[in-house]
Amino acid sequence: MSDKYIQTNVQGLVIDQSSGAVLNVDNGALDAYRRQKAVLESAKSTTQRIETLENDIGDIKNMLQQLLKR
Repeated sequence: MSDKYIQTNVQGLVIDQSSGAVLNVDNGALDAYRRQKAVLESAKSTTQRIETLENDIGDIKNMLQQLLKR
């Protein structure tokens, strides 16, 4: 840790002496957060694709039923 930062009681947090800002210097936690966010976004995208496919299949089913009624 450089002289520019003051260690806090909370692990991974420091205070910048020049600005007084509290900074998170725990890069491992940041990487874990980014990985978790990517997984959640991927799951959301997959869910949206499945819902779109379900709607499309429903539309096709309705069109086939209309054709069979004729």
